[in-house]
Amino acid sequence: LRAIQLQGRDGWKLELACNYILETSDIQFSELDLRFAATLKEVLTQKYLRKYFKVYSKGMGIICKDKTGFHANEFVAEYFGELYTPWKWYEKQDVIKMGQKSGHLPDDLPDFYNIMLERHKDDPEGYDILFVDPINKGTFASRLSHSCNPNCSTVTTVANGRYVIGMYTTRPIKYGEELTFDYNSVTESEAEYRKAVCLCGGMKCRGRYLIFSNSNYNHAECLQKYHTFLDRNAIVFRACTVDVTKKDINLLHSYGIKNLILKTCPQWLIKWAALILTFVEFEKRILPSMMLREYENTMGVSTNHEDEEYFALVARGITESRIQSLVITIDKIRHCIEELDKAFDEEVTKRDLAGLTQSGRKIKRQNSRAPAMKFADPNHPPLRRHSADSVFEALWGLRGSIRTQLVEFADKFYLGEVETKLIDQIHTALDYQALAPKNSNYDQMLPKIRMQFLKLRDLFRQVP
Repeated sequence: LRAIQLQGRDGWKLELACNYILETSDIQFSELDLRFAATLKEVLTQKYLRKYFKVYSKGMGIICKDKTGFHANEFVAEYFGELYTPWKWYEKQDVIKMGQKSGHLPDDLPDFYNIMLERHKDDPEGYDILFVDPINKGTFASRLSHSCNPNCSTVTTVANGRYVIGMYTTRPIKYGEELTFDYNSVTESEAEYRKAVCLCGGMKCRGRYLIFSNSNYNHAECLQKYHTFLDRNAIVFRACTVDVTKKDINLLHSYGIKNLILKTCPQWLIKWAALILTFVEFEKRILPSMMLREYENTMGVSTNHEDEEYFALVARGITESRIQSLVITIDKIRHCIEELDKAFDEEVTKRDLAGLTQSGRKIKRQNSRAPAMKFADPNHPPLRRHSADSVFEALWGLRGSIRTQLVEFADKFYLGEVETKLIDQIHTALDYQALAPKNSNYDQMLPKIRMQFLKLRDLFRQVP
């Protein structure tokens, strides 16, 4: 294999590789290698084998050209690149995907040169994430090919506040051997995952150089059972209506989410992050047992202590992935808040200027009411708890309520298709006066409205 790799782009020409083994003095090949090369060269000279070609497109990344090779744990190179904050990085990816969908860019797999730089959670400023993209500016460290059984790995070090991603060897590497590392890239796209065929040729090859994030059934089962759409919306609502506590701050700090991430966050966003972490801790506790149970049911065997340790390790990895996703999401939300608040300020300025003449004289302004709120204002979270009267108006009011929408829907029925009696019953049930509030006592009206909607449900089910 080393002889093939040292031929560069002509490595697929086996005759060149055989000649190299038989003639070179650069590498001390074994007697078995020499005999094999001589035999293979002789076979290749047969007339019926004169035509052969490449059967797959895997190229060679970085080959060791130093005749002394590398020792284990030896530094290879720094991993340089342009830095992106999470929101900026995902914005770039979205633009690329839009270009692919529109046909302006080829619909190929993306180049996996980027790497994630994580600030350690014990850093005084706390944990954070940046994306390093060396596609335009970088070193050869970013051009190493993927392997499921790699001989290199990235290691992040920090000294005097400076973070460095270094590429290090994990075992001795000989002259002519290719340098590789495990990309460990995760995708949420099944189509992208299926395209990512791995050609490393190793005995432990996973078949794909991407990891499909939704492939773990136990992982998905936990979310489907305890973190449903309603659960997630309830968390957002609680974050907007309940104050941040000292316990919340301590929980965030225990995961390294400190001032670096929280300094520009409104209170509702800090509370939301703490509530998400509460679920993450719950998931970390129950996930190993769920995995063990599923493994026993699937394999039909009893588990032991080693299995328990393994699934605890898997759960820990999922927890770390959750923290990464949380920090990335907070960064995206902060950016959206900044953009919305910038638009708010621009609108206020525009409307203020509209109240001045060109000479600067103040005039009476028309329709000068500014947007409703600034999202960064802790006194105005995106959700608020409705009062009983506002709930009544949303459900049963005279304008824009669910009741008025149902009236419009019922009016579209043709009498020939639906029995007149049923139509009359629906209209009677939707009559505003039937449940009009008396003495503004909305609290007593809400239970009656709930029962009325159940009655309407039964009536609408009878419609053909």
